[in-house]
Amino acid sequence: MYQKRGNLDSCNSKTSNCISRKGQVTLFIIVGLVIFFIFLGLLQLSASLQKQQLTKTKERIYSDIFTKEALRIYVDRCLQEGMERGLVLLGQQGRIWSGQPGGREPFVEAVTGVTVGGNRLFYGIADDSLNSLKYPQYPNAYPCLDDQNRPAFCSYHYPNTTLGFGTIKLDRRFIQADLERFLTSQTVKCVEELVRSEINEVAAVETSADVKFRVAFNTGVITVKVNYPLRLKAGQGEFFHISQFDFTYPSDFDQLLTAAVLFPLRNDQKYVDFNYTEEVLLKPSFKYKNEKIIPGFCDQEGVCQQSTRSSQHAALGLRMKTFPLLNGDDLYQFTLPKDKIISGSGGEYTYQFVRQNRPPALDYVNRSACPVSGYDYLVLQGDASLGAISINLTALDPDEDRPTFSYEKPAEFPDTEWAMDSSGYFVGLQSVLRIVPKPEPYIFKARAGDTHKDDFQEVRVLVDQPLATNIKINSPFTTGEAHKINEKYFLSREDPYYLDLAYQTWVGNCWTN
Repeated sequence: MYQKRGNLDSCNSKTSNCISRKGQVTLFIIVGLVIFFIFLGLLQLSASLQKQQLTKTKERIYSDIFTKEALRIYVDRCLQEGMERGLVLLGQQGRIWSGQPGGREPFVEAVTGVTVGGNRLFYGIADDSLNSLKYPQYPNAYPCLDDQNRPAFCSYHYPNTTLGFGTIKLDRRFIQADLERFLTSQTVKCVEELVRSEINEVAAVETSADVKFRVAFNTGVITVKVNYPLRLKAGQGEFFHISQFDFTYPSDFDQLLTAAVLFPLRNDQKYVDFNYTEEVLLKPSFKYKNEKIIPGFCDQEGVCQQSTRSSQHAALGLRMKTFPLLNGDDLYQFTLPKDKIISGSGGEYTYQFVRQNRPPALDYVNRSACPVSGYDYLVLQGDASLGAISINLTALDPDEDRPTFSYEKPAEFPDTEWAMDSSGYFVGLQSVLRIVPKPEPYIFKARAGDTHKDDFQEVRVLVDQPLATNIKINSPFTTGEAHKINEKYFLSREDPYYLDLAYQTWVGNCWTN
Protein backbone atom coordinates (compact mmCIF):
# COMPACT_ATOMS: atom_id res chain seq x y z
CA MET A 1 0.00 0.00 0.00
CA TYR A 2 2.76 2.34 0.82
CA GLN A 3 4.46 1.35 -2.36
CA LYS A 4 1.55 2.48 -4.59
CA ARG A 5 1.39 5.82 -2.88
CA GLY A 6 5.03 6.29 -3.42
CA ASN A 7 4.66 5.75 -7.23
CA LEU A 8 1.86 8.22 -7.39
CA ASP A 9 3.80 10.78 -5.55
CA SER A 10 6.71 10.20 -7.88
CA CYS A 11 4.59 10.92 -11.04
CA ASN A 12 3.10 13.97 -9.47
CA SER A 13 6.47 15.31 -8.69
CA LYS A 14 7.59 14.94 -12.30
CA THR A 15 4.46 16.34 -13.97
CA SER A 16 5.99 19.66 -14.81
CA ASN A 17 8.97 17.95 -16.49
CA CYS A 18 6.71 15.62 -18.55
CA ILE A 19 4.63 18.51 -19.80
CA SER A 20 7.76 20.48 -20.66
CA ARG A 21 9.17 17.66 -22.79
CA LYS A 22 5.86 17.13 -24.68
CA GLY A 23 5.57 20.86 -25.39
CA GLN A 24 9.04 20.98 -26.81
CA VAL A 25 8.30 18.09 -29.16
CA THR A 26 5.07 19.72 -30.31
CA LEU A 27 6.79 23.03 -30.80
CA PHE A 28 9.56 21.47 -32.83
CA ILE A 29 7.00 19.72 -35.01
CA ILE A 30 5.06 22.94 -35.57
CA VAL A 31 8.20 24.91 -36.29
CA GLY A 32 9.37 22.22 -38.66
CA LEU A 33 6.08 22.22 -40.49
CA VAL A 34 6.13 25.99 -40.70
CA ILE A 35 9.66 25.95 -42.06
CA PHE A 36 8.70 23.19 -44.50
CA PHE A 37 5.71 25.09 -45.80
CA ILE A 38 7.73 28.27 -45.99
CA PHE A 39 10.34 26.38 -47.98
CA LEU A 40 7.70 25.00 -50.29
CA GLY A 41 6.22 28.46 -50.70
CA LEU A 42 9.60 29.97 -51.40
CA LEU A 43 10.39 27.19 -53.82
CA GLN A 44 7.11 27.68 -55.64
CA LEU A 45 7.57 31.44 -55.62
CA SER A 46 11.09 31.03 -56.97
CA ALA A 47 9.87 28.72 -59.71
CA SER A 48 7.09 31.15 -60.59
CA LEU A 49 9.49 34.05 -60.65
CA GLN A 50 11.92 32.08 -62.80
CA LYS A 51 9.09 31.13 -65.16
CA GLN A 52 7.95 34.73 -65.38
CA GLN A 53 11.50 35.86 -65.94
CA LEU A 54 11.96 33.18 -68.60
CA THR A 55 8.72 34.23 -70.27
CA LYS A 56 9.78 37.87 -70.21
CA THR A 57 13.17 36.92 -71.55
CA LYS A 58 11.54 34.90 -74.33
CA GLU A 59 9.18 37.75 -75.11
CA ARG A 60 12.10 40.13 -75.16
CA ILE A 61 13.95 37.82 -77.54
CA TYR A 62 10.89 37.55 -79.81
CA SER A 63 10.31 41.27 -79.52
CA ASP A 64 13.91 41.91 -80.47
CA ILE A 65 13.48 39.62 -83.45
CA PHE A 66 10.34 41.48 -84.52
CA THR A 67 11.59 45.01 -84.14
CA LYS A 68 11.35 47.09 -87.29
CA GLU A 69 15.08 47.14 -87.87
CA ALA A 70 15.53 43.43 -87.17
CA LEU A 71 12.75 42.44 -89.55
CA ARG A 72 14.09 44.89 -92.08
CA ILE A 73 17.44 43.11 -92.00
CA TYR A 74 15.73 39.84 -92.88
CA VAL A 75 13.59 41.42 -95.60
CA ASP A 76 16.54 43.38 -97.02
CA ARG A 77 18.64 40.25 -97.25
CA CYS A 78 15.83 38.34 -98.95
CA LEU A 79 14.95 41.22 -101.28
CA GLN A 80 18.58 41.48 -102.31
CA GLU A 81 18.67 37.83 -103.30
CA GLY A 82 15.24 37.94 -104.93
CA MET A 83 16.05 41.09 -106.88
CA GLU A 84 19.16 39.55 -108.38
CA ARG A 85 17.36 36.35 -109.40
CA GLY A 86 14.43 38.35 -110.79
CA LEU A 87 16.63 40.62 -112.91
CA VAL A 88 18.48 37.63 -114.32
CA LEU A 89 15.19 35.93 -115.23
CA LEU A 90 13.85 39.09 -116.88
CA GLY A 91 17.02 39.37 -118.92
CA GLN A 92 16.76 35.78 -120.10
CA GLN A 93 13.12 35.99 -121.21
CA GLY A 94 12.02 39.64 -121.41
CA ARG A 95 9.29 39.06 -118.80
CA ILE A 96 8.15 36.25 -116.48
CA TRP A 97 5.89 33.46 -117.71
CA SER A 98 2.89 31.91 -116.00
CA GLY A 99 4.06 28.91 -113.97
CA GLN A 100 7.17 30.79 -112.83
CA PRO A 101 7.22 32.76 -109.54
CA GLY A 102 5.31 35.99 -110.15
CA GLY A 103 4.38 35.23 -113.76
CA ARG A 104 0.89 35.53 -115.22
CA GLU A 105 1.28 35.63 -119.01
CA PRO A 106 0.73 32.15 -120.50
CA PHE A 107 3.25 30.94 -123.05
CA VAL A 108 1.68 30.10 -126.41
CA GLU A 109 4.19 29.26 -129.12
CA ALA A 110 4.23 31.86 -131.95
CA VAL A 111 1.43 33.83 -130.22
CA THR A 112 2.83 35.28 -126.99
CA GLY A 113 6.42 34.21 -127.54
CA VAL A 114 8.76 31.78 -129.23
CA THR A 115 11.22 29.11 -128.11
CA VAL A 116 14.85 29.82 -128.98
CA GLY A 117 17.49 27.29 -127.94
CA GLY A 118 15.20 25.81 -125.31
CA ASN A 119 14.50 29.24 -123.78
CA ARG A 120 11.00 30.72 -124.00
CA LEU A 121 11.27 34.37 -125.04
CA PHE A 122 8.60 37.04 -124.91
CA TYR A 123 7.46 38.96 -127.97
CA GLY A 124 8.28 42.67 -127.69
CA ILE A 125 5.84 43.37 -130.55
CA ALA A 126 3.18 40.89 -131.68
CA ASP A 127 1.78 40.74 -135.22
CA ASP A 128 -1.72 42.24 -135.36
CA SER A 129 -2.65 40.49 -138.61
CA LEU A 130 -2.90 37.26 -136.58
CA ASN A 131 -5.24 38.84 -134.03
CA SER A 132 -8.63 37.19 -134.56
CA LEU A 133 -10.24 39.63 -132.13
CA LYS A 134 -9.08 42.63 -134.14
CA TYR A 135 -9.60 41.03 -137.55
CA PRO A 136 -12.20 38.28 -137.05
CA GLN A 137 -12.86 37.83 -140.80
CA TYR A 138 -10.27 39.58 -142.94
CA PRO A 139 -6.62 39.59 -141.77
CA ASN A 140 -5.66 41.63 -144.84
CA ALA A 141 -7.35 44.62 -143.15
CA TYR A 142 -3.95 45.10 -141.46
CA PRO A 143 -2.82 47.71 -140.44
CA CYS A 144 -6.32 49.23 -140.07
CA LEU A 145 -8.04 49.37 -136.69
CA ASP A 146 -10.63 46.76 -137.70
CA ASP A 147 -11.82 44.75 -140.71
CA GLN A 148 -14.97 46.73 -141.43
CA ASN A 149 -15.73 48.17 -144.92
CA ARG A 150 -14.14 45.38 -146.90
CA PRO A 151 -12.28 45.45 -149.26
CA ALA A 152 -11.08 49.05 -148.93
CA PHE A 153 -11.13 48.92 -145.11
CA CYS A 154 -9.48 52.15 -143.90
CA SER A 155 -7.80 52.85 -147.28
CA TYR A 156 -4.36 52.84 -145.63
CA HIS A 157 -1.65 54.86 -147.30
CA TYR A 158 1.87 55.68 -146.12
CA PRO A 159 2.73 57.76 -144.08
CA ASN A 160 -0.36 57.25 -141.90
CA THR A 161 1.00 57.25 -138.31
CA THR A 162 -2.30 56.89 -136.45
CA LEU A 163 -2.77 53.13 -136.81
CA GLY A 164 0.32 51.30 -135.57
CA PHE A 165 1.95 48.11 -136.79
CA GLY A 166 1.44 45.37 -134.22
CA THR A 167 0.86 45.40 -130.47
CA ILE A 168 3.56 46.28 -127.93
CA LYS A 169 3.95 43.48 -125.37
CA LEU A 170 6.94 44.80 -123.42
CA ASP A 171 5.89 47.74 -121.27
CA ARG A 172 7.43 49.21 -118.11
CA ARG A 173 4.21 48.59 -116.13
CA PHE A 174 4.09 44.92 -117.13
CA ILE A 175 7.75 44.33 -116.26
CA GLN A 176 7.44 46.13 -112.90
CA ALA A 177 4.35 44.07 -112.04
CA ASP A 178 6.15 40.83 -112.93
CA LEU A 179 9.08 41.76 -110.68
CA GLU A 180 6.73 42.78 -107.83
CA ARG A 181 5.00 39.41 -107.84
CA PHE A 182 8.33 37.60 -108.17
CA LEU A 183 9.77 39.44 -105.15
CA THR A 184 6.63 38.78 -103.10
CA SER A 185 6.78 35.06 -103.81
CA GLN A 186 10.51 34.71 -103.18
CA THR A 187 10.88 37.11 -100.24
CA VAL A 188 8.02 35.73 -98.12
CA LYS A 189 9.45 32.23 -98.25
CA CYS A 190 12.97 33.48 -97.56
CA VAL A 191 11.95 35.65 -94.56
CA GLU A 192 9.97 32.84 -92.94
CA GLU A 193 12.98 30.53 -93.19
CA LEU A 194 15.32 33.18 -91.75
CA VAL A 195 13.02 33.92 -88.79
CA ARG A 196 12.73 30.24 -87.94
CA SER A 197 16.49 29.84 -88.06
CA GLU A 198 16.87 32.57 -85.40
CA ILE A 199 14.57 30.79 -82.88
CA ASN A 200 15.77 27.68 -81.01
CA GLU A 201 12.36 26.05 -81.06
CA VAL A 202 9.76 25.08 -83.60
CA ALA A 203 7.70 28.17 -84.36
CA ALA A 204 4.81 28.74 -86.71
CA VAL A 205 5.50 31.79 -88.88
CA GLU A 206 2.54 33.23 -90.76
CA THR A 207 2.75 35.98 -93.36
CA SER A 208 -0.48 37.89 -93.93
CA ALA A 209 -2.01 38.08 -97.37
CA ASP A 210 -1.72 41.85 -96.97
CA VAL A 211 2.02 41.75 -97.62
CA LYS A 212 2.74 44.21 -100.43
CA PHE A 213 5.74 45.18 -102.51
CA ARG A 214 5.57 48.18 -104.84
CA VAL A 215 8.39 48.20 -107.36
CA ALA A 216 9.39 51.34 -109.27
CA PHE A 217 12.13 51.64 -111.87
CA ASN A 218 13.98 54.93 -111.50
CA THR A 219 17.18 56.37 -112.89
CA GLY A 220 20.06 54.49 -111.29
CA VAL A 221 17.93 52.65 -108.72
CA ILE A 222 15.05 50.23 -108.25
CA THR A 223 12.90 51.12 -105.25
CA VAL A 224 10.58 48.78 -103.36
CA LYS A 225 7.98 50.02 -100.89
CA VAL A 226 7.45 47.24 -98.34
CA ASN A 227 4.39 46.58 -96.18
CA TYR A 228 5.18 43.38 -94.26
CA PRO A 229 2.74 41.93 -91.65
CA LEU A 230 4.21 38.90 -89.83
CA ARG A 231 2.71 36.68 -87.10
CA LEU A 232 4.69 34.22 -84.91
CA LYS A 233 3.12 31.45 -82.84
CA ALA A 234 5.46 29.74 -80.33
CA GLY A 235 3.86 27.54 -77.68
CA GLN A 236 1.07 29.54 -76.05
CA GLY A 237 2.56 32.84 -77.15
CA GLU A 238 1.60 34.81 -80.24
CA PHE A 239 3.39 37.86 -81.58
CA PHE A 240 2.34 40.13 -84.44
CA HIS A 241 4.30 42.90 -86.12
CA ILE A 242 3.83 45.12 -89.17
CA SER A 243 6.90 46.65 -90.72
CA GLN A 244 6.81 49.34 -93.41
CA PHE A 245 9.93 50.66 -95.06
CA ASP A 246 11.60 51.39 -98.41
CA PHE A 247 14.19 49.17 -100.03
CA THR A 248 16.54 50.60 -102.64
CA TYR A 249 18.64 48.60 -105.05
CA PRO A 250 21.25 50.41 -107.18
CA SER A 251 20.77 49.40 -110.81
CA ASP A 252 20.71 50.94 -114.30
CA PHE A 253 17.93 48.58 -115.37
CA ASP A 254 15.57 51.49 -116.06
CA GLN A 255 18.08 53.16 -118.39
CA LEU A 256 18.57 49.84 -120.19
CA LEU A 257 14.82 49.44 -120.73
CA THR A 258 14.37 53.03 -121.88
CA ALA A 259 17.31 53.29 -124.28
CA ALA A 260 17.32 49.83 -125.82
CA VAL A 261 13.78 48.44 -125.49
CA LEU A 262 10.84 50.69 -124.66
CA PHE A 263 11.73 53.80 -126.70
CA PRO A 264 12.69 51.90 -129.88
CA LEU A 265 9.70 49.54 -129.62
CA ARG A 266 7.30 52.46 -129.33
CA ASN A 267 8.69 54.05 -132.50
CA ASP A 268 8.95 50.75 -134.32
CA GLN A 269 5.27 50.10 -133.67
CA LYS A 270 4.16 53.60 -134.68
CA TYR A 271 6.36 54.46 -137.68
CA VAL A 272 6.62 51.91 -140.47
CA ASP A 273 9.80 53.63 -141.73
CA PHE A 274 11.62 53.44 -138.37
CA ASN A 275 14.56 51.02 -138.52
CA TYR A 276 15.22 49.22 -135.24
CA THR A 277 18.97 48.85 -135.74
CA GLU A 278 22.05 49.67 -133.70
CA GLU A 279 23.07 52.22 -136.33
CA VAL A 280 19.86 54.19 -135.76
CA LEU A 281 19.98 53.90 -131.94
CA LEU A 282 23.52 55.27 -131.81
CA LYS A 283 22.63 58.37 -133.83
CA PRO A 284 21.35 61.44 -131.94
CA SER A 285 18.13 61.51 -134.01
CA PHE A 286 16.16 59.62 -136.65
CA LYS A 287 13.87 60.71 -139.50
CA TYR A 288 10.40 59.53 -140.41
CA LYS A 289 7.48 60.74 -142.51
CA ASN A 290 4.23 61.97 -141.05
CA GLU A 291 1.03 62.91 -142.84
CA LYS A 292 0.63 65.74 -140.33
CA ILE A 293 3.31 68.41 -140.42
CA ILE A 294 4.40 69.28 -136.86
CA PRO A 295 5.98 72.76 -136.72
CA GLY A 296 9.55 72.62 -135.52
CA PHE A 297 9.85 68.88 -136.13
CA CYS A 298 8.81 68.39 -139.78
CA ASP A 299 9.69 70.08 -143.06
CA GLN A 300 7.15 71.04 -145.70
CA GLU A 301 7.30 67.58 -147.26
CA GLY A 302 6.35 65.91 -143.99
CA VAL A 303 9.82 64.57 -143.18
CA CYS A 304 10.11 64.78 -139.40
CA GLN A 305 12.98 64.36 -136.96
CA GLN A 306 12.99 62.97 -133.42
CA SER A 307 15.76 62.51 -130.86
CA THR A 308 16.93 59.04 -129.83
CA ARG A 309 18.36 57.91 -126.49
CA SER A 310 21.88 57.59 -127.87
CA SER A 311 23.51 59.26 -124.83
CA GLN A 312 22.03 56.63 -122.47
CA HIS A 313 23.01 53.93 -124.94
CA ALA A 314 26.62 55.09 -124.88
CA ALA A 315 26.75 55.63 -121.10
CA LEU A 316 25.66 52.05 -120.47
CA GLY A 317 28.20 50.63 -122.89
CA LEU A 318 25.41 48.72 -124.65
CA ARG A 319 26.11 46.33 -127.48
CA MET A 320 23.21 45.27 -129.67
CA LYS A 321 22.88 42.14 -131.78
CA THR A 322 20.00 41.03 -133.98
CA PHE A 323 19.49 37.45 -135.16
CA PRO A 324 16.88 36.55 -137.80
CA LEU A 325 14.97 33.38 -136.88
CA LEU A 326 13.75 30.74 -139.30
CA ASN A 327 10.11 31.79 -138.95
CA GLY A 328 10.87 35.40 -139.90
CA ASP A 329 10.99 36.73 -136.32
CA ASP A 330 13.98 38.73 -135.06
CA LEU A 331 15.87 38.04 -131.82
CA TYR A 332 17.20 41.17 -130.11
CA GLN A 333 20.03 40.97 -127.56
CA PHE A 334 21.44 43.87 -125.54
CA THR A 335 24.63 43.24 -123.55
CA LEU A 336 26.38 45.46 -121.01
CA PRO A 337 28.62 45.08 -117.89
CA LYS A 338 26.68 43.09 -115.30
CA ASP A 339 27.52 45.37 -112.37
CA LYS A 340 25.45 48.12 -114.01
CA ILE A 341 22.37 45.97 -113.48
CA ILE A 342 23.31 43.69 -110.56
CA SER A 343 25.53 45.59 -108.14
CA GLY A 344 28.87 43.99 -107.29
CA SER A 345 28.66 41.34 -110.01
CA GLY A 346 31.28 40.56 -112.59
CA GLY A 347 30.82 39.50 -116.18
CA GLU A 348 28.08 40.60 -118.56
CA TYR A 349 24.32 41.00 -118.37
CA THR A 350 22.08 40.32 -121.38
CA TYR A 351 18.49 41.38 -121.91
CA GLN A 352 16.77 39.70 -124.83
CA PHE A 353 13.37 39.41 -126.49
CA VAL A 354 11.88 38.63 -129.90
CA ARG A 355 10.08 40.88 -132.37
CA GLN A 356 7.42 38.91 -134.19
CA ASN A 357 7.50 39.17 -137.97
CA ARG A 358 4.90 41.54 -139.43
CA PRO A 359 3.78 41.66 -143.06
CA PRO A 360 4.46 44.66 -145.28
CA ALA A 361 1.77 47.33 -145.29
CA LEU A 362 0.41 47.64 -148.83
CA ASP A 363 -0.74 51.11 -149.85
CA TYR A 364 -4.37 51.34 -150.93
CA VAL A 365 -4.57 51.01 -154.72
CA ASN A 366 -7.06 53.49 -156.13
CA ARG A 367 -7.90 55.93 -158.90
CA SER A 368 -11.04 58.05 -158.78
CA ALA A 369 -12.34 55.57 -156.21
CA CYS A 370 -16.00 55.45 -155.24
CA PRO A 371 -16.58 53.07 -152.31
CA VAL A 372 -20.30 53.91 -152.37
CA SER A 373 -20.58 52.62 -155.93
CA GLY A 374 -18.31 49.68 -155.13
CA TYR A 375 -15.10 50.34 -157.04
CA ASP A 376 -11.55 51.45 -156.23
CA TYR A 377 -10.10 52.06 -159.68
CA LEU A 378 -11.92 53.71 -162.59
CA VAL A 379 -11.14 53.06 -166.26
CA LEU A 380 -12.91 55.08 -169.00
CA GLN A 381 -12.24 53.57 -172.40
CA GLY A 382 -10.77 56.08 -174.84
CA ASP A 383 -10.29 58.80 -172.23
CA ALA A 384 -6.91 60.50 -172.37
CA SER A 385 -6.30 60.42 -168.61
CA LEU A 386 -8.41 57.47 -167.44
CA GLY A 387 -8.31 55.26 -170.53
CA ALA A 388 -5.17 53.26 -169.66
CA ILE A 389 -4.53 50.98 -166.68
CA SER A 390 -1.36 51.90 -164.78
CA ILE A 391 -1.01 50.29 -161.37
CA ASN A 392 2.22 50.62 -159.40
CA LEU A 393 2.15 48.79 -156.05
CA THR A 394 3.93 50.40 -153.10
CA ALA A 395 4.50 49.09 -149.58
CA LEU A 396 6.89 49.39 -146.65
CA ASP A 397 7.80 46.57 -144.29
CA PRO A 398 7.94 47.52 -140.57
CA ASP A 399 10.64 44.88 -139.92
CA GLU A 400 13.21 46.37 -142.31
CA ASP A 401 12.50 43.58 -144.83
CA ARG A 402 12.43 44.33 -148.55
CA PRO A 403 8.91 43.60 -149.81
CA THR A 404 8.19 41.81 -153.06
CA PHE A 405 5.08 42.43 -155.16
CA SER A 406 2.77 40.34 -157.29
CA TYR A 407 -0.71 40.54 -158.73
CA GLU A 408 -3.47 38.34 -160.06
CA LYS A 409 -5.22 40.05 -162.99
CA PRO A 410 -8.70 39.15 -164.21
CA ALA A 411 -8.74 36.70 -167.11
CA GLU A 412 -10.37 39.36 -169.32
CA PHE A 413 -7.42 41.72 -168.88
CA PRO A 414 -4.54 41.52 -171.39
CA ASP A 415 -0.99 40.90 -170.28
CA THR A 416 0.95 43.92 -169.16
CA GLU A 417 2.47 45.78 -172.08
CA TRP A 418 5.54 46.71 -170.11
CA ALA A 419 6.64 45.94 -166.57
CA MET A 420 8.44 48.45 -164.38
CA ASP A 421 9.15 45.55 -162.02
CA SER A 422 6.99 43.02 -160.19
CA SER A 423 5.06 45.92 -158.67
CA GLY A 424 3.84 47.33 -161.99
CA TYR A 425 0.94 46.53 -164.29
CA PHE A 426 0.34 48.67 -167.38
CA VAL A 427 -2.17 48.36 -170.23
CA GLY A 428 -2.36 51.13 -172.86
CA LEU A 429 -5.36 52.92 -174.33
CA GLN A 430 -5.81 50.65 -177.34
CA SER A 431 -5.48 47.44 -175.35
CA VAL A 432 -8.03 48.62 -172.81
CA LEU A 433 -10.57 48.98 -175.63
CA ARG A 434 -10.57 45.18 -175.89
CA ILE A 435 -11.88 44.86 -172.34
CA VAL A 436 -15.64 44.50 -172.30
CA PRO A 437 -17.23 47.20 -170.12
CA LYS A 438 -19.70 45.95 -167.54
CA PRO A 439 -21.58 47.44 -164.60
CA GLU A 440 -19.79 45.25 -162.05
CA PRO A 441 -16.10 45.88 -161.37
CA TYR A 442 -13.36 43.43 -162.27
CA ILE A 443 -11.27 42.13 -159.32
CA PHE A 444 -7.54 42.79 -159.60
CA LYS A 445 -5.68 41.18 -156.65
CA ALA A 446 -2.54 43.06 -155.58
CA ARG A 447 -0.09 41.55 -153.11
CA ALA A 448 2.98 42.69 -151.13
CA GLY A 449 4.92 40.21 -149.01
CA ASP A 450 8.13 39.22 -147.33
CA THR A 451 9.36 35.63 -147.20
CA HIS A 452 6.80 34.56 -144.60
CA LYS A 453 3.77 36.88 -144.62
CA ASP A 454 1.94 39.16 -147.02
CA ASP A 455 -0.70 41.84 -147.28
CA PHE A 456 -3.10 42.02 -150.21
CA GLN A 457 -5.93 44.07 -151.64
CA GLU A 458 -8.79 43.04 -153.87
CA VAL A 459 -8.76 46.06 -156.18
CA ARG A 460 -12.18 46.60 -157.76
CA VAL A 461 -11.57 47.94 -161.28
CA LEU A 462 -14.58 49.46 -163.01
CA VAL A 463 -14.27 49.61 -166.81
CA ASP A 464 -16.86 52.03 -168.22
CA GLN A 465 -17.73 53.71 -171.49
CA PRO A 466 -16.13 57.05 -172.32
CA LEU A 467 -17.84 60.32 -171.61
CA ALA A 468 -20.97 60.68 -173.73
CA THR A 469 -23.90 63.03 -173.99
CA ASN A 470 -27.20 61.73 -175.35
CA ILE A 471 -29.64 64.37 -176.71
CA LYS A 472 -33.15 63.64 -177.90
CA ILE A 473 -35.76 66.12 -179.23
CA ASN A 474 -39.33 65.06 -178.85
CA SER A 475 -42.38 66.70 -180.46
CA PRO A 476 -45.39 67.42 -178.27
CA PHE A 477 -47.74 66.68 -181.16
CA THR A 478 -46.50 63.22 -182.04
CA THR A 479 -45.23 60.32 -180.02
CA GLY A 480 -41.57 59.64 -180.07
CA GLU A 481 -38.61 61.52 -181.36
CA ALA A 482 -38.75 64.42 -183.79
CA HIS A 483 -38.00 63.79 -187.48
CA LYS A 484 -34.30 63.16 -188.25
CA ILE A 485 -32.43 63.00 -191.56
CA ASN A 486 -28.83 61.75 -191.46
CA GLU A 487 -28.83 62.09 -187.68
CA LYS A 488 -29.92 65.72 -187.95
CA TYR A 489 -33.15 67.15 -186.65
CA PHE A 490 -35.37 69.21 -188.95
CA LEU A 491 -37.54 71.42 -186.77
CA SER A 492 -40.13 74.10 -187.30
CA ARG A 493 -39.46 77.44 -185.68
CA GLU A 494 -43.12 77.85 -184.77
CA ASP A 495 -43.62 74.53 -183.03
CA PRO A 496 -42.51 73.77 -179.45
CA TYR A 497 -40.23 70.79 -178.73
CA TYR A 498 -38.99 68.87 -175.67
CA LEU A 499 -35.22 68.52 -175.18
CA ASP A 500 -34.23 65.24 -173.43
CA LEU A 501 -30.59 65.43 -172.31
CA ALA A 502 -28.71 62.50 -170.66
CA TYR A 503 -25.09 63.03 -169.59
CA GLN A 504 -22.44 61.74 -167.16
CA THR A 505 -21.13 63.79 -164.28
CA TRP A 506 -19.22 63.56 -160.97
CA VAL A 507 -20.97 63.34 -157.64
CA GLY A 508 -18.32 63.79 -155.01
CA ASN A 509 -15.59 61.51 -156.40
CA CYS A 510 -18.01 59.05 -157.99
CA TRP A 511 -18.80 58.60 -161.64
CA THR A 512 -22.58 58.48 -162.28
CA ASN A 513 -25.05 58.65 -165.18
